[in-house]
Formats: sequence, C-alpha cells, structure tokens
Amino acid sequence: MKNIQRLYTQSSLAKRCKVSLQTVKNWCLWAGLTPPKKATYFSCDELEALADFYVAYKFLRVQQNAYIGCVLGMGGLKKYIASVRRMSLRQFVTEFLTAEEKAHFLVQILVDKLEEEIEDDQFNFGGSAA
Repeated sequence: MKNIQRLYTQSSLAKRCKVSLQTVKNWCLWAGLTPPKKATYFSCDELEALADFYVAYKFLRVQQNAYIGCVLGMGGLKKYIASVRRMSLRQFVTEFLTAEEKAHFLVQILVDKLEEEIEDDQFNFGGSAA
C-alpha cells in the first residue's frame, strides 16, 4: 500500500490530513481504536480502520457515535455499503466521490486497499486457472 508504507504518529497524521491533533484523537475513539501513545506510530490496520471511519463519517453521513454500532456492527464498511447503498465499496468510491474527495489522504488509503485487493484477486484467479 503506497500511502501507508510510511510511519505516522498522531501529529504527523494530523498534518498530512490537515486537521488538528484533537480531531485525529477523536477519529480514533469514534472508530473504536486506541490512539497510539505519544511518539509511537499507527499500524497499517489502524490507518485502514481510520480510512473506513472517515469515508463512513464524511460521505455516508454515519454519526460519529453510531459508527461502532452501525458500521462495525454490520461487519465493516463493505457490508454496510452493500446493505445501505446496495452497491460495492469500490462502486461507491469510483461513482460517488469526486477527484478532489478521492485525493484526501485517508480516502487514498482506502482506494489503494481496493486496488490491491483487485490485483490479489486477479493474481489468485490467474494462478488457479493454470
């Protein structure tokens, strides 16, 4: 994943997303994550979880305090979008988000993750056909 091969602390992530440090802390809490301690880094999984939260909160209008129950309770962002929007997460990102919205750091993490999954599926499909 291109965007998360670099290590991010809370403050470096806040700078990258152009938000305050408190906003990053709040996102972590609302996403069900424990913010990393001072001078420690987010894991790849934590950044992906924050990306899922950001998309649900910003574009699907899931309330901050309802995210854990609504989205995570359904099994994650993919299942939530499939249930609520009746489309795949990839369709939602490609059809409904503008280029400017896709350029946001957390959305880009999600886009990269989706592209990586497609590449993995194509590789696995190609390997099983042989």
